[in-house]
Amino acid sequence: MSYAGGLYLGKSDLSIIFKALYELSIEEKINKDDVEVIYLGSDEFVFFQQAEHYHISDICKSYGKVNRRESLQIQNNSHILLLASWNSISTTGVITGKFLEYMMSNKPIICTITGNLQNSKLKQMIETANNGTVWEQANDEMDYPVIKKYLHEQYNRFKNNLPLIFDPNTDYIEHFDYKNIAFNFNNIIEKYSNIKENI
Repeated sequence: MSYAGGLYLGKSDLSIIFKALYELSIEEKINKDDVEVIYLGSDEFVFFQQAEHYHISDICKSYGKVNRRESLQIQNNSHILLLASWNSISTTGVITGKFLEYMMSNKPIICTITGNLQNSKLKQMIETANNGTVWEQANDEMDYPVIKKYLHEQYNRFKNNLPLIFDPNTDYIEHFDYKNIAFNFNNIIEKYSNIKENI
């Protein structure tokens, strides 16, 4: 599994994934030596701090800041991509650029969302895209068993040389393809230019 990007202290938090991996290991449902969690970014201290809290830092690896080509290569070699965001009464609708990049990767996503507000826009998008699973801090009681089960099922499929659970809604995802985004952006510019000409 890999995570690429910043870990904004108090906001972006992967701890719940480390907690689930630790518990699955203690319950002997997974062998944690089969798992590697890779970090790409400049917040290595935060990453390892979150992992160490659940005694799981020995399966973690950091490459630090890498260029885009290296980042995409490591993500492409990963079985699962990790995403972290936040959603609160004071800050809603956070959609990271990394998520849009992940959408094009054709890989399952596990997303953690901190904050005191449920039903984030990001969760809605991932559920519509059907390309992963989401844990929201504001809905921990319901979401934590789901994310833990998801990790366990994906691990079992990996160990049995089976494809991971992944059946994305490609029609929805294609709306976020860079070509479509560029096309829509061009239409906005042309529309704005026409309005200015008519004033």
